[in-house]
Amino acid sequence: MRIAVAVPFLVACSASDPSAPIPHSPERAPAAVLRCVAMVRNRPGVTCSRASITRRNLRTDVIVGRKNYDVTLNFSGVTFTSGTGVFSAGVSVTNLMNQALGTTDGTTSSASGTRVFFTSGPSLAAGQGTVSLSNPDGVGTFTASGQPYFQYATLIQPSATSSARTWNFQLGDSVSEFAFTVEVDAPMPAEGSIRHWTTIRQGLQSNALTGMWQDTPTDIWAVGVSNTFLRNTGSGWAIVTPTGYTGSFDFQAIFGASSTDYWAVANGGHMVHYNGTTWTSSTSLLTTRNLHGVWGASTTNYITVGDSLTIDQYNGLLWTPMVPPLGVATTTDLRGIWGNDGTHIFAVGDNGTVIFYNGLVWAAQTSTTTQNLLAVWGTSATNVYAVGANGVIIHYNGTAWSTMTSPTSNNLNALGGSGASDIWAVGDAGTTVHYNGTSWSSSASVTGISLSGVVSGYAIGAYGALMTYSSGWTLSNQSGIPVNAIWADSPTDV
Repeated sequence: MRIAVAVPFLVACSASDPSAPIPHSPERAPAAVLRCVAMVRNRPGVTCSRASITRRNLRTDVIVGRKNYDVTLNFSGVTFTSGTGVFSAGVSVTNLMNQALGTTDGTTSSASGTRVFFTSGPSLAAGQGTVSLSNPDGVGTFTASGQPYFQYATLIQPSATSSARTWNFQLGDSVSEFAFTVEVDAPMPAEGSIRHWTTIRQGLQSNALTGMWQDTPTDIWAVGVSNTFLRNTGSGWAIVTPTGYTGSFDFQAIFGASSTDYWAVANGGHMVHYNGTTWTSSTSLLTTRNLHGVWGASTTNYITVGDSLTIDQYNGLLWTPMVPPLGVATTTDLRGIWGNDGTHIFAVGDNGTVIFYNGLVWAAQTSTTTQNLLAVWGTSATNVYAVGANGVIIHYNGTAWSTMTSPTSNNLNALGGSGASDIWAVGDAGTTVHYNGTSWSSSASVTGISLSGVVSGYAIGAYGALMTYSSGWTLSNQSGIPVNAIWADSPTDV
């Protein structure tokens, strides 16, 4: 097995490497190498450029790789003695593959070990005089005859680094730069098998995520069943484990009136509060009813809604039931709530129900649909949207609700965005639809699974699905969606 590596004598060079394993090289295979030029005197430094070469009649066991992908050469203790012209460095080999180097069975070192051989140079790059390698372990035929090499006798396990060998170069008095390229030749237990594993996705957890809230682009929360809390502070999602209360609840929604004041609500009338440090739980007076939405005008004015026309309010001390609006059936399940301020609050639910709170009383509003409404969100008191079953979308302009043209017939479960011309609704079968201030349009489904929460740039769903948006929706590698099988037709078709 041979691995192409080009190195400077002062620092390790890196190339832009693909994340997929590099296959066996066929005849006339292009081999990517680096040619590095280092400055010896006065101005230490190195510049590297990548070059491609074509080889003929390579053996079938030859594998062409690249530095910092298959192996890394490490240079230490670099010295140059001007009186003798000796340039010296301690060089070790780090194995970046998932197979051991220098062994055929993974446990016993082979006679040839791991050999780092010179494919070109060392040669003068600047100045005058000669450059030569003064202490190779031997000369062999690898890709050509007469190639000097250094041998590392002990096998090198995956992620391990060999002991250092001293490389000496003899430089003429006026040499200021020189360069060389090297490759690595070593047996492996299974040369034709996989040499690298790359993590494509590493899910945080697989519980269904059901609701989310965004305070700032670097403070986003998601909640789900079985006591699931996730938080994104700008560098990816992390699991938050609540402490200070007992029980495991199926959370449905979360909202914060400030960066240190959050309420999450769950099935069974359960409510959990987080003040930035401490978690506490509270229970609605209607303890058996599922809660689906929560919104707050301030830390002393939260409202939650749920099954059977449940509407509860928090005053900073305790939760109490609110008087429901007249004319709405008590069997109506309320699914979502949003407010612009303490006197403009909307809640939506079954059979097209829309109710409005003016700070004093709740009243029913005339809806333009009988479809179940599942979410409500707006950018002002006179620009409010609600979405729901079978793709229904309705809009409130401050006076009346009207039905909008929807690009989907799938259920829309959640609504959110960054402004009046950037609104997203997500729903069943991975549905994502966008409003640009003029019309709604749909984008291709990325996952095909049910999505249940959306804020600016992020969406969540079943099986711990986490989506991100940047010119298009992508599935985050932190998603917990189970993978049960994998098959590859080629290195570029998996």
